Amino acid sequence: GSDRRSGTDDGKPFLLYPRNNRLHIAFSPQQWTWRICEDLRSNPASRASWMKMLDLKRYCMTMAEPD
Repeated sequence: GSDRRSGTDDGKPFLLYPRNNRLHIAFSPQQWTWRICEDLRSNPASRASWMKMLDLKRYCMTMAEPD
């Protein structure tokens, strides 16, 4: 992977996922390096430490933020 991503595609201001998905979300004011992206993708312990899990099906039913 590359640490340089251009963002030249036709970006949208939203993301669409099927309701049965679980998302792992986090915010950073800086673009993550490829190494960080790959670590979070492949390492469940790291992902659990740095990201919030959102069960979309549960959220759609309760509209409550994740624990």
